[in-house]
Amino acid sequence: MKRMSIILILIVTFFTTCKGPAIFETLEKEEKIIDLNNFKSSSPIIRFKRCGSYYVINGKQLWYSRSGTSEPWHSVNVPGVSKQGTYPSIAVLGNTLYFVASDQDSNSYNAIYSMTSMTGSPTKHYSSQRRYTNNENYQYESLALFSVEGVGLYVVKVTRAWKDYSTESSSIVKTEVFLYQNGEKPNSLDAAHKVTLTGFEGKAYLINDVVQAGSKIYLILNLAGKSKGSVLSGDGRLLVSTDNKTFQEESTQGSYDYNRMYFAQSHLFLSTRSPRDYNPILYKKIGASTNWKTIKSSSSTEFSAFADISPIKPNTLLVGTQSAIKKGGQGYTSGKGYYEIHIGNSGPSLSGNTFSDRDNYNSTALKDATITDIYCYSGDSKRVYIGTSSKGLWLNKKENANKRKWYQE
Repeated sequence: MKRMSIILILIVTFFTTCKGPAIFETLEKEEKIIDLNNFKSSSPIIRFKRCGSYYVINGKQLWYSRSGTSEPWHSVNVPGVSKQGTYPSIAVLGNTLYFVASDQDSNSYNAIYSMTSMTGSPTKHYSSQRRYTNNENYQYESLALFSVEGVGLYVVKVTRAWKDYSTESSSIVKTEVFLYQNGEKPNSLDAAHKVTLTGFEGKAYLINDVVQAGSKIYLILNLAGKSKGSVLSGDGRLLVSTDNKTFQEESTQGSYDYNRMYFAQSHLFLSTRSPRDYNPILYKKIGASTNWKTIKSSSSTEFSAFADISPIKPNTLLVGTQSAIKKGGQGYTSGKGYYEIHIGNSGPSLSGNTFSDRDNYNSTALKDATITDIYCYSGDSKRVYIGTSSKGLWLNKKENANKRKWYQE
């Protein structure tokens, strides 16, 4: 049970400095929601990507399905990874999928793999022993992958330590970032590929996103070591690079932890969490001489992932929500599904669900889900996919000229 709890912690809290509730109340459905292809309704989803002609999802397994079809989801068999293995990170460069496999029970290691065909065999690159004794501590590495088309693959290595094997919590010893360009494979995480985060050398932090906006690369991190239990530190940082390998801090005129980052329609968006009463969305128009601005919501709403759904509804993004710490650090609120961001002449503004049938949406478990990722691909009948932390995968598609509905995968 100890090892299983560690696996779940790796999936749910890999990129966060606070823990969310593990169990959500089941929403009583007002209408029957169709399960399209037997995807487990409680499967935790981390990220949703498109690689070539396939959709790929990671979590407790690595799943894929051919885009534009009703083909069921299949799981990838990775040789040497046991059934207890998890897949905490994925990234796509061109038609190549990169992923991290973390095996707690069999080989006690994690590794970076790549695949150019979802029906082919994975190629293993960098790997490390997950636990080893160092000054009477148990140490292991967490790996995260972020891709930027035309730039390369960023690999984040976080070294963690347990004081003893019976302890569930761990501390961050150090964080390192590497960049692989021009088709290079991450076979060894060496000094030649190290990325410089100016002012953060030797500090412990977690990186949540790396995004290209215009000609610059932006990175968000949350410093570790200032949080106790579920109390947030408000110590997130935004960094920017013009050469892809050296990052400098940029101020957002606020004190927050950062959840996700997204660039669309000339705007860069940041979802936040903070120890204060509200968690705004920060945004900035890239290429304009404007400062960072905020989109405010109710005090109990905490935002997560974004997706541009302009192919369905012009000048519109979806933004997910996630479980949030209650004021004073006592307990959690559940997620609140998703909202829409409309980008008008006066800037972005927030509203409720309008692009899809409201009665259908209000009767689904999405309405109070913690949303981990959102994906919209204009070439696939204008479908929208949403991944959740404990309520599986959801698909939104057009029923007729005037109605769109959600279906659980």
